[in-house]
This record gives sequence, structure tokens and C-alpha cells, in this order.
Amino acid sequence: MFLQVMVPANSIAVISLTNVEPGCIQELNDYVTEMEYSNYQYYEKERRVEFTAPSGQINIEYKLNELCRINELKS
Repeated sequence: MFLQVMVPANSIAVISLTNVEPGCIQELNDYVTEMEYSNYQYYEKERRVEFTAPSGQINIEYKLNELCRINELKS
């Protein structure tokens, strides 16, 4: 599954991803930190990840209930 998010200029978005596989959490956390996104939260009981992203296009790739990679295209 592939999700593309376009955050309008001069805006921020709260991205909430469900059914995130526990094995992908550290990789996702590292990426969110590297991209300087903020407010990263992992809700273990719900297997949900949330973070805040600035304007631009973000591509999110899911594979069978796991999220292991996000690619950002700078505008």
C-alpha cells in the first residue's frame, strides 16, 4: 500500500499511521528524527504512530501491516 500526503505551503500536518509493525518502530523513529519532524509518538496498544510534518510531499509505503520507509520529496 502506498500513501502520498501533500501538506500545503505554510502549513503543518499531524500524520497518524495505524497497524505499524513493532519491528519497524525504531527505523521510523530514526527517520522522523532525521527529517526533523516533531511530536513523534508511538501508541503500542493501538499500534499507531503519529508525528507532525511541515509542508511538502511525503510518500509513505506500507507492506502487510508494517511501515518501514517514508520518502520525502522536497518542494
